Amino acid sequence: MNWVAFISQTGREVYNIYKQTGIKPLFVVTNNINRVIQEVKDEFDIKIIPNRPSVEDYLKLEIPQNSIVTLNGWLRIVPKEIVNKYTIYNGHPGLINRYPELKGLDPQIRAIKGDYEYIGCVIHKVDELLDNGEILCSIQTKVNKFWNEDDYFNKFSQMMLDLWIGFFKDFN
Repeated sequence: MNWVAFISQTGREVYNIYKQTGIKPLFVVTNNINRVIQEVKDEFDIKIIPNRPSVEDYLKLEIPQNSIVTLNGWLRIVPKEIVNKYTIYNGHPGLINRYPELKGLDPQIRAIKGDYEYIGCVIHKVDELLDNGEILCSIQTKVNKFWNEDDYFNKFSQMMLDLWIGFFKDFN
């Protein structure tokens, strides 16, 4: 399987997917090498792309056509020319199948401040619209009124990891 992962943040999620599934990305693409954790830098082939990549920047990556492309904390909108060229999946830490208003940036913070009954994550196919593609899988949990912000973020991280592990088992 050819897997290419895009990250704008630490890459911890990609590293944890690899450690728990044994599936290693062909390479990891980042637009923010300064945030990437050392484990990712040591373990994977890293390709650096500009902070605001153009279609040409994406094409220069030479992603094999049969690759599974994932967005694991990729904080950029992928141009339609790239969306139409590859099959791309996004992990979104907002329960957008239940609360569509959580589409977009920082859904975890909005969920924490929004006093929702449930929090959750989805993996969806990427299309030309932001967080709009077909939802392939989701996970949710009821909010505990005693959680602090760290508890919320730990829940989001674990739920997202669980979804990705199930996602990759289906492809293996």
